[in-house]
Amino acid sequence: MWGFKARLRVVHYAITRSFWFLPGLMSLGALALAFLTRSSGDVGVIDEFLRDHSVLAAGPEATRLILSTTLGSIITVTSLVFSMALVALSRASQQLGPRLLQSFMGDTFNQVVLGSFVATFVHALVTLAIVPDPIPGVALACSILMVLLCFVLLIFFLHHTAQFMQADNVIAKVKKELSAQIRKTCPEERSESDSGEDDFAIEHPLDLTAPRSGYIQSIDVERLVDLADRHDIRIELGYRAGHFILNDAVIGMAGPDRNIDKTVTAHICACVVVGARRTAAQDLEFPIKALVEIAIRALSPGINDTFTAIAAIDNLAAAMSEIMSRDMPATHHGRHDSIAVKVDQITFEGLFSSAFHPIRQNLDGNALGLIRMVDAMGELAEFARTREHVDVLRRQTEMLNESIERSLADDDDRKSALERVRKAKATIEVVAESLDTTSAVASG
Repeated sequence: MWGFKARLRVVHYAITRSFWFLPGLMSLGALALAFLTRSSGDVGVIDEFLRDHSVLAAGPEATRLILSTTLGSIITVTSLVFSMALVALSRASQQLGPRLLQSFMGDTFNQVVLGSFVATFVHALVTLAIVPDPIPGVALACSILMVLLCFVLLIFFLHHTAQFMQADNVIAKVKKELSAQIRKTCPEERSESDSGEDDFAIEHPLDLTAPRSGYIQSIDVERLVDLADRHDIRIELGYRAGHFILNDAVIGMAGPDRNIDKTVTAHICACVVVGARRTAAQDLEFPIKALVEIAIRALSPGINDTFTAIAAIDNLAAAMSEIMSRDMPATHHGRHDSIAVKVDQITFEGLFSSAFHPIRQNLDGNALGLIRMVDAMGELAEFARTREHVDVLRRQTEMLNESIERSLADDDDRKSALERVRKAKATIEVVAESLDTTSAVASG
């Protein structure tokens, strides 16, 4: 199935951020446990031990009463606790953005807590429904242990949720996801298949059109290379994961046309997964924009939380340092020294602009924020490995300099900020000279 790997990547991303998959598995486990303990014959030795040692002294009526009470209490506590948590999270998301709710749903601990409550309910319900009197002591013991575990988890859940809603923890969680995405997307060394050819040309090309409107969630490049090799064609896509495309819009081309029919075109389009919303499955900008959104909301007049914005700037700078230590994703792909597929990829300049331009545009008049961003430019200069890195840092520092001179009315604030600008520029120029010297030695 063409495009299966790309679709699997998107499905995996959706499943790990769902509130149904893990609880569903745990409920199936509880169902299996209820069937395993349905009769004394199945668990005779354990049941006799519990009865003989008076570990469980409840009679048949008391056993059913305990299970009935478990049914009512567990479902009530589950609905009440999660409703209160979601209300609190909804209010917190007004400050930190809807990303908070997505992260809450994708948090494994929260899924385990919900799954434990649901599994306990399922076990008690099925045990009452299928087990005749007398209900084995093992079945009752399992139910009691599950209830105790649920209330232990409940205490940790309340503590976890209270911590989860704190801005610094949300930012750190998004940064962790961003770092993982950087490691998956940006190679440590440039791939040999990405020769950076500017002469990539397609003979007698045919246009490739989008199957429907939506966001590109994933592109199966390996399958595209297989298609190109199998049919002796070249493929070029002008969009990448994260881009929004319109129905029937031209998203690329393939050729020569003599080797392409409707089936090949359908297979190529199947390698491009389109969905209703953006995901981080293959989109490096997505978690970056999540941090930017937190910073911009914090800088809004209604919230005015400069320190949260600074925390977002710090984590964005850390992410940029990781990106600068690696290579950007390849644009050209092929096998056997033959470039067959070209896909659009974001550049370092594009990523850097996505991270810092929107925040800088909202920092006018904010001395603390502007100074921290200027300092970040100087700190990132230490990680610069290419002329592109230096040029991007230089341009961003110049724009910050303009913002400082334009928006800081207080003379002392302006002088202090401009002094930081001078230091950052000096650091950048030292690194630029070092790169020029290294390049000259290598070419000589």
